[in-house]
Amino acid sequence: MCEVQFSTLSVCTRLTEMSVCTHLTELSVCTHLTALSVCTRLTELSVCTRLTALSVCTRLTALSVCTRLTELSVCTHLTTLSVCTHLTALSVCTRLTALSVCTRLTALSVCTHLTELSMCTHLTETSVCTHLTETSVCTHLTEMSVCTHLTALSVCTHLTEMSVCTRLTEMSVCTHLTEMSVCTRLTEMSVCTLLTEMSVCTRLTEMSVCTHLTEMSVCTDLTELSVCTHLTEMSVCTHLTEMSVCTHLTEMSVCTHLTELSVCTHLTTLSVCTHPTELSVCTHLTELSVCTHLTEMSVCTHLTEMSVCTHLTEMSVYTSNRDVCVYTSNRDVCVYTSNRDVCVYTSNRDVCVRR
Repeated sequence: MCEVQFSTLSVCTRLTEMSVCTHLTELSVCTHLTALSVCTRLTELSVCTRLTALSVCTRLTALSVCTRLTELSVCTHLTTLSVCTHLTALSVCTRLTALSVCTRLTALSVCTHLTELSMCTHLTETSVCTHLTETSVCTHLTEMSVCTHLTALSVCTHLTEMSVCTRLTEMSVCTHLTEMSVCTRLTEMSVCTLLTEMSVCTRLTEMSVCTHLTEMSVCTDLTELSVCTHLTEMSVCTHLTEMSVCTHLTEMSVCTHLTELSVCTHLTTLSVCTHPTELSVCTHLTELSVCTHLTEMSVCTHLTEMSVCTHLTEMSVYTSNRDVCVYTSNRDVCVYTSNRDVCVYTSNRDVCVRR
């Protein structure tokens, strides 16, 4: 069956077996299109429901509605507050713009070019979401899902099983990313929480927050008052600048290039902290921890078990239970012995004396 150029509230119902509907305009209705049906150029508040078996819907514009598209269905060029629901089995949705809604896309579904407050929910089984812009929402993406180019206050929640999130900008939110998840280029007040199992967070800038990163997690290029808490099991934090906070980094964790009043607390099990500058604070570094290049009134407390602190200048303070701080003439290494509580030195002394 082929029906062409139906206009003014045209109705097409029960088109089966490779049916074709084209040029349906002005509030047209298409229902029960089954078996590889094709619907193109449906405009002005058109409604398409129950399109099944590899159906194709293209150029649906002006508040169009597409529901229950199943089995490798394709939806392209849906614009102006379009709605796409119940797209299952490797469905493809592209160029959904102007407050479009996409819900329950499952089984390797693809959503691209969703712009202007678009919504994508319940995308499961290695789903792909790309170019979601302007406060877009992506929730419940599971099983190797991919989210890229989410901008302008976008929200990504419940991304699990090797999910990938890249280029999330402008107050974006990423929560519950688990199992080797990757988050890169999160900028402008972005939030990343509950990243577990070898997760990677890079280029988090402008008041970004990273919490509960566990199992060999990596955090790099966190700038402008970024917060990193509960990073455990060989975690790596590099290039944290402008009032950054790193707490509860355990088991061979590494913190480098922490600048401008940065805070490092509870670094345990051979942790490494390098280049914390400008009134930085390092507390509870235990088990052969290393702190280097701490400058400008830096504070190091509770460094135990043969810890090494080098290049601490400008009235830095050591507190714990060591007796005497002995260092070389070039002040590179400071070795504690016995039970002194506070060791204070100036730039021209070779031996620390008890305060």
